[in-house]
Amino acid sequence: SHGIKRSEVFIQTKYTPLDSQDRTKPLPYDASAPLDEQVRQSFATSLRNLGTHYVDSLLLHTTFEEHERTMVVWAQFEALVDAGLVRFVGLSNVRSLAALERVWTEARVKPAVVQNRFYADTGYDVAIRRFCLEHEICYQSFWTLTANPAALESAAVMSPARRLAWTPAQVVYRYLIEMGCAPLTGTTSVEHMRDDLAVLAAREGLSDAELRAIARLFGDL
Repeated sequence: SHGIKRSEVFIQTKYTPLDSQDRTKPLPYDASAPLDEQVRQSFATSLRNLGTHYVDSLLLHTTFEEHERTMVVWAQFEALVDAGLVRFVGLSNVRSLAALERVWTEARVKPAVVQNRFYADTGYDVAIRRFCLEHEICYQSFWTLTANPAALESAAVMSPARRLAWTPAQVVYRYLIEMGCAPLTGTTSVEHMRDDLAVLAAREGLSDAELRAIARLFGDL
């Protein structure tokens, strides 16, 4: 209806384990079903809700404490890839580099996406981000702005913002893109969406010195 082809839209959804579900809302699967069946039911619900016959990316909302349960879910993800219903699979809220490495080692279809909070409490995922770069995994950051107000107000960010006539948010997003990350934004503001996209097309970017200064904020130096 909007003249946009399905192939022009990247659709990502998740399987969320029962412990992480909002129980005040209807569940996308039968809570009493075995784990593998929950994954299948959840995915079918996603297809119906999204009005599509496939998704580009399917994530496990959070890894289980018991690794074996994570791999039960992963086997179902792999089956969906085999069936042509999912293009890429990945993990969200990865608890540790060790957890990611274990899934990577055991998986037949390797994780293509890691989606994590980007904040100081996890040391900005320096080791996980490095692993992602080395293994061609797309690291998606969320809470990128909300969790980092001090960084947005820092001289390292404000200086290039003034020079380039950018917002602090644009500077941080451009930095993360330069570092091989994909920052996620939940904004509903059309103006902010345009600002966020503008950093991709900007002819002039951050200098090497500015990149190093911001890298110190986020543990990359």
